[in-house]
Amino acid sequence: MFCYSASVVENSSSGNKKLLYILLALAIIAGAAIWYLFSRGQFSSEGSFGPNDSVAVVNGEEIIGSEVEAIQVQVAAGQGIDLSLQQEEETLKQLQTEALNSLIAQTLLRQDIENLGIVVADEEIDDGVETIRGQFESRELYEEELSAQNVTENELRDQIKSQLEIQNYLASKTGTESLTATDSEVEEFYNQSVSQAEDAPPLEEIRPQIAQIITQQKRQQELQKIVQQLRLAANIEILI
Repeated sequence: MFCYSASVVENSSSGNKKLLYILLALAIIAGAAIWYLFSRGQFSSEGSFGPNDSVAVVNGEEIIGSEVEAIQVQVAAGQGIDLSLQQEEETLKQLQTEALNSLIAQTLLRQDIENLGIVVADEEIDDGVETIRGQFESRELYEEELSAQNVTENELRDQIKSQLEIQNYLASKTGTESLTATDSEVEEFYNQSVSQAEDAPPLEEIRPQIAQIITQQKRQQELQKIVQQLRLAANIEILI
């Protein structure tokens, strides 16, 4: 998943590249944690299925096998598991279960977002793409990084759209103030995770980037609570 955080990497000087990579890695870990939160559900997947088979129905919406398989690849990659190599049956079943639970959570969130009428304008997505593209010295380097992440620009646009939808969704659910990093939280993060790094810049130089990472973590925690509530209220049928 191509998950660079624009606010983490923009306006960084070359002298702070080592620290930038530390912050970027933390941001990527925070983003990847969404998959972990979503994959931990109460639904077990034990049976086999084909790409076009119905595997679950969520509030009347069908989930098919090919969707589970696609998410399973992403879950495996996030755990460092190479599915091109032979894996134990138990490992594959666990990945399948995690992928199914992740899909169910994503479906529940998307349904609630649609019910609330939350939309993201194309201009906002364009701005997100341009911000990321602007981090590279040339279009060629940008495209090389997309290729290295195995992501097309259309898929990047979809990811940006999803991130903006979630951001607006959480704001409508909880407000923005509760998700904002406080000064004390930023200072604690800096002291524990950054200040000991070689050539670490002053806190004020990277305060906005650290604040964004903390905000991301708070969003994940809030999303976990919301998904749990949506699961309890949903009509979910597992067909495998």
